[in-house]
Amino acid sequence: MTQTQTLIKSLTETHGDRILEAILYSSDGKTDFELAAELDIMLSSVNAARNRLMALGQVEARGDRRPSGRGGMAKVWQIAATA
Repeated sequence: MTQTQTLIKSLTETHGDRILEAILYSSDGKTDFELAAELDIMLSSVNAARNRLMALGQVEARGDRRPSGRGGMAKVWQIAATA
């Protein structure tokens, strides 16, 4: 693994911890847009870290959507029932 790949992996894991904590303490879930704004993390980084959490079975879509702030609707994420 290159130095750049190691750095990206470490940042993504750190973002993942912050994202997981923000979702955990949210009573109504969070969208990627809300997470990016709240945690001051680039949306693409939030998306990558949240996808990793989803693949690990730690977060899941709630089934509803909220306005994204860009004119569309965004999935709301919650802690997975099996986590």
